[in-house]
Amino acid sequence: MKQKKPLSHQSNLRIFAANNCPNPLAEVDQELTSFLSAHNDTVDISYFSSKGLPSDILEWVQKLTEDNMKAHYEKSENGWNPKQKEKEFRAETARFLICKRRSDSELVAFVHFRFELDDEAKHPALYCYEIQVVPQFQSQGLGRHLMRVLYEIGLRFKMFKVMLTCFYHNQKTLDFYTRLGYTSDVCSPSKCGQKASYEILSLRIHSQNKN
Repeated sequence: MKQKKPLSHQSNLRIFAANNCPNPLAEVDQELTSFLSAHNDTVDISYFSSKGLPSDILEWVQKLTEDNMKAHYEKSENGWNPKQKEKEFRAETARFLICKRRSDSELVAFVHFRFELDDEAKHPALYCYEIQVVPQFQSQGLGRHLMRVLYEIGLRFKMFKVMLTCFYHNQKTLDFYTRLGYTSDVCSPSKCGQKASYEILSLRIHSQNKN
């Protein structure tokens, strides 16, 4: 009888394969690489690794994150640390989806994600580190669409779940993820008897679930 490989070994193989793919976005339905907003603006989505991300786009990524999230971070136990955030964006395993309005190439949103093991080091996960949308494109369905793209990428590379972190005091965003089906992950501080300003959420990936 053939022995099954340990779960951790299988998980590491999946993470390795995903991280060595030159363009994960190219592996999903190409209809997902564009989006029509509620205001009839077509948005095109492109993929970049951290090494391939142009410096001007990296600067914009940092600025949008600060504009959207600095106040939330300042309410947390760790505060706002722009140098730490830049380090995250420059990490070798960081991956980005960059969104531009087709009509004028204006940058309107981005996602920073990674392929990694969950905090229990058991399951391969697609971890959404940041998803940020400029104010004029918020509440138009772009964020929901980007979360679907992440789900489909995770599905393609046989990830076990999509994970993310959200501050408790950011109720609007918590509600958004709840509507998408995200729940408290087993690795979340609230599940481990710890107090924190954030919750780790996750959505199990199933082949029949198109979110």
